[in-house]
Amino acid sequence: AAVKILYPGCEGNHCFTHTDLENLCAEQVCVLMTLQEELGQYYCKFFKISRHLIMKKKLANLEHNHLFLDGFHTTTKTTIMQWLEIKLTNHHPDDPYDIKKVYCHIPYIRSKIRSILLLSGPQI
Repeated sequence: AAVKILYPGCEGNHCFTHTDLENLCAEQVCVLMTLQEELGQYYCKFFKISRHLIMKKKLANLEHNHLFLDGFHTTTKTTIMQWLEIKLTNHHPDDPYDIKKVYCHIPYIRSKIRSILLLSGPQI
């Protein structure tokens, strides 16, 4: 409790900001996320910040879904998008994919992502 006095804004409506979420995504782009643990860590951090922002009506659901995919390395994101386009044929291309759908499909394409990254090398 005494520590919280030293950090004004760490509680209540200003615990996290939109910038915190954007910074997380920007940092995460540099991580290839070939392991389930890396994906899980990103998902937990993203969910914690975004849930707070959504509850405080500072983040829309549409933007929430869009930002989640922005946190993936370009090669990984492209592979995920291609997989989802094949699997979710009724999805409109202008709408971002729901986070839950993205997250549950990643285990099926993780080996493909790893092989693409090994062949091409990371292009961060």
